[in-house]
Amino acid sequence: MKRFLADDCSNRDSAARPAPGADPDQRDPAHERLAILQKLAVLLAGAGTLEEVADSIVGSGLAAVRASAGIVALLDDGDGQLRGVRATGLLPEDLSRWPMLPVHLSTPLCSAFRLGRPLFCETAEHRDATFPRLPDAGLAGACGAVVALPLVVGGAALGAIGLTWPVDRRFDPEERAFLTAVAGLCAQALARARAHDAHRAAQGRLEEQAERIAAQNARLERLFLESEERAARLRRVLATARCLLWECEVRGEDGQAHWEVPTLCNDADGVVELLPIALEPDEPYLRGWRRARLPEGDDERRALASSSILSGQDFSLEYRVRLRDGSIRWIHEDVSVSPLGQGRWRTVGVCTDVTAQKQARLEIEALNQRLQRAMVETHHRVKNNLQIVAAMVDLQLMEGSSAVPRGELVRLSQHIRTLAAIHEVLTCEFQADGGTEWLEMDDILGRLIGMLQSASAGRVVRPRLCSLALSARRGTSLALVAAELVANALKHGQGDVEVGLEVEDGHARLEVTDSGHGYPPGFDAARDAHTGLELVQTLAVLDLKGDTDFQTRPEGGARACVRFPITVPE
Repeated sequence: MKRFLADDCSNRDSAARPAPGADPDQRDPAHERLAILQKLAVLLAGAGTLEEVADSIVGSGLAAVRASAGIVALLDDGDGQLRGVRATGLLPEDLSRWPMLPVHLSTPLCSAFRLGRPLFCETAEHRDATFPRLPDAGLAGACGAVVALPLVVGGAALGAIGLTWPVDRRFDPEERAFLTAVAGLCAQALARARAHDAHRAAQGRLEEQAERIAAQNARLERLFLESEERAARLRRVLATARCLLWECEVRGEDGQAHWEVPTLCNDADGVVELLPIALEPDEPYLRGWRRARLPEGDDERRALASSSILSGQDFSLEYRVRLRDGSIRWIHEDVSVSPLGQGRWRTVGVCTDVTAQKQARLEIEALNQRLQRAMVETHHRVKNNLQIVAAMVDLQLMEGSSAVPRGELVRLSQHIRTLAAIHEVLTCEFQADGGTEWLEMDDILGRLIGMLQSASAGRVVRPRLCSLALSARRGTSLALVAAELVANALKHGQGDVEVGLEVEDGHARLEVTDSGHGYPPGFDAARDAHTGLELVQTLAVLDLKGDTDFQTRPEGGARACVRFPITVPE
């Protein structure tokens, strides 16, 4: 790494000094190293996990070799890099700068891992000559000797240990062998810890699998109990079935099916309650049932039943029966055919009242037809509204200006929002009752005024609206007219703006007033109107079949009126 701390070098060197009173010259280095290896082996044997082994290496291994700083890096199987798991004597920035070391780096640690043999750099000069790019990578600094020891077990490299000393020093063959032996003990301890971790992980997986198997067995037991419960429930349902069940044997003679006397499978009282037909005194229910059938399609039903039975195929029928009270019910009958022997079959029939389904099908068909008409109407309305937007754009283009004023764009955006609000109301009404033919204009204009009020810069838009229903096409046009007149009053007028909608003598009157200066003297809408009022006149005349009136009120302010008949041919 970049720099190493050597504050505890003196403490670690003191571990190698002889005890007080001992003769330093009588110390046997070989015996001392052997004792260190034995103590380290005992310490590593007590470590059970990779983290505990790494803690023992940096906590006691460094002291055993009298290094000032060191790091334990293990191979990360995920991305093939060396990951520093424990370190001591390093600055925090050194650790954070290189949390992972690519094995291809030209560093003592990575080189020892790749080569699988120890690397000894006894001097800083030797280190910098062997690894010239080490200072540039920020992995060397104020330190002397450097040793990198691979952690190899069974020919496989697990990682490496990096050791540094604050000054240059020599390593004789015995010291090198000692350091290699220390690395071997650490590698074996790491291998054992990894095997223990793998064993614990495998044991955990086996326990999880056992739990899953137990849960699956419990689930299967629950399913079995549920199936038993469903079977019992099915038996109860068959006892009170809401259908008519019968069986009958049929024989085939001369190419025709001849029916024996059918047998009713249901409880007779329950069937009579379910499908109460008129019965003669002492008449079996099934005989009365066949008599209650309406005669329509009898020949076709007999032919289908005979051909299906003689060919051994199941078949279905639909017919109507008349009940005791005179009402008519639709019946769907499924018949299962199974052979009994040569020229004999057993038939089992299930008759179900499908009147409600028939009615629902008819209602769905009617609803689909209404939906198709609504889609056609919607496409037509969207086309008309797009034509209105296009017409407003064309009116602006007819002004002859190469640049569109911002106010015109705001006005055009307001009209588009008005159309969107109308379509929202139409969609809500269609979802509520399936109809979109009429618009309640007090609701439409109320929403429109609320939308315009939010953009009125503090001015009040006050509505006076009566109830009025118009067709969707004319209602859309009236909403656009109201939006344009209110926007014109907010832009050119002053004070509050009042919007009135009145109905009188078969005509409706839309009036928008303000408290400004009114229209210029001699104002003629046909001659002096710009894009907005031109749109108002066009919609009022062509769509509403009405007329317009623009005046300055005697008390001051402008009054714009649109009067039109309530009902006109569409």
